[in-house]
Amino acid sequence: MKTTASLVVPLAAGLALTAAAVAPASAAGAPRTHQRSAVAAEVVLGNEDKNRTVVVRSGDVIQVELKGSRSAGGVWAWDYPTSSDFQVLRHIGRGMDGNGNASGTFRAQDRGTAEINSTQECYPAPDWFCPAVIIPWKVTVVVQ
Repeated sequence: MKTTASLVVPLAAGLALTAAAVAPASAAGAPRTHQRSAVAAEVVLGNEDKNRTVVVRSGDVIQVELKGSRSAGGVWAWDYPTSSDFQVLRHIGRGMDGNGNASGTFRAQDRGTAEINSTQECYPAPDWFCPAVIIPWKVTVVVQ
């Protein structure tokens, strides 16, 4: 049988070591400040976010991924998502595929409010008819 040796540190000593390792050097009486991370956040929006309002910070990235649908009669396809105010939300990328999916990427620029809009409509297969319906999609983005 093989034996192993282990090092046992009493709980109180382990906690003291941990507290010393994470305590700031200037903790005595100095006010603590919370700085926001310099890394931009990414917000991903989809079909289910229709009519939603989101709040982001300047520099954050908003990715819109709208899913279309195919059937024997045609494709329900999305248009490219667009920004209502390019000063607030700058468009930095877009995509579309044959399944009706569309995407758009936006960077939050200046403080303010803008909408991201798209519409979905049916494109019929040969010898099929689609209803004359256009489905709107909108999200309001508040940049702080």
